[in-house]
Amino acid sequence: RSLNTAQRITLARLLERVGRWTDCRDELVSIVAGPNTPPTYVAELVEKLIDHGELSSAKTWLTRLQKTTAGTAITTALEAKLAFAQNDRKLAAETARKLMPGGLVPGNKPEQLAALGRLMEDLAFPKAADKVFAQYADTSPDGVLARAEFLGRQKRGGEALDLLENSWDALALEPLLSSAVEVIRSQDDPTASIQRVEPWLVKARRIDPGSVVPPMLDAELLTLRGRGDEAERMYRELLARQDLTPVQHAVVSNNLACHLAKPSTAEEAGRLIDKAIAEVGPLPDLLDTRGLVRMALGRKTEALADLQEAVLQPSDVKYMHLAWAQLEGGDKAAAQQSLEAARKRGLRMSRLAPDDRERLAQLESALGTTAATEPTANQG
Repeated sequence: RSLNTAQRITLARLLERVGRWTDCRDELVSIVAGPNTPPTYVAELVEKLIDHGELSSAKTWLTRLQKTTAGTAITTALEAKLAFAQNDRKLAAETARKLMPGGLVPGNKPEQLAALGRLMEDLAFPKAADKVFAQYADTSPDGVLARAEFLGRQKRGGEALDLLENSWDALALEPLLSSAVEVIRSQDDPTASIQRVEPWLVKARRIDPGSVVPPMLDAELLTLRGRGDEAERMYRELLARQDLTPVQHAVVSNNLACHLAKPSTAEEAGRLIDKAIAEVGPLPDLLDTRGLVRMALGRKTEALADLQEAVLQPSDVKYMHLAWAQLEGGDKAAAQQSLEAARKRGLRMSRLAPDDRERLAQLESALGTTAATEPTANQG
């Protein structure tokens, strides 16, 4: 039986998540090329084309979208995003300002507030983004989590944790704790934030002793504090449990494999990450881990292929891993480019686990560079 349009959209999103961008794009183009396509589907294609750097195609499809939805919030947001991707910051700023609360985005459409907040943040307008995320937090529990994580990325960790703590009774426990750990990851010095959140995890275990989420997050905090042996022991205890879902089992296996991605333990790490990928598919985060494991096994060509595919869903750490593998493979020029891409996404030595700090130090020594200082954000 053939898939309906909604199912095809879901398929396209899944293809992107597992790193198959070309297949995702082709599926979306096939969908929106048909008659009477909802504008939201065209908008999704435009946004993904921008995200993947295909700006000429994005402009073509945006022009089509403008013919039917000119002046709407979603089209205006995409106009701003495309201008920013084309390095036209003046046009991007002028366009984005139309979207401020009180402008085109009504408060009763939280999904548009979420997209607008991310856009303002990407455009380096933190004050404007803060207003949008504050409005989003007033309309939706998801908005509280989104604003807390935004505040964390802005190095306002105390405010972020205040917001989560004050919303303890209004939010589901597991998303609240996950957002708290996300805030911690964003801090240059996470020590104070970790000390504040650790009692929350203790409380969560009392409330729901059977939940696997608090110990999983606890292990992440141990890693951030440089207590890798304790984190490894906790991950092994979790894997011994019989109540993990396939996704939880894959996450724990992936995290443990990261700890074991060194020559002395690489064989076990390989078994763990292969099992995780067999359970949930070749997701970018898992490919990133498998790349590190294959580096530890001396399989550099395969490792590089994994890491190049992993950055199709980019992050600072993934780009740093790719740079390290490229350096190990003797390609200093490519390593330099990947390291710069990592820095543009906020790479900071202080936020890395011990093994990654060693990799970054090796890169900086070999390339004659040092960690970038914290950028000054545009306060528009």
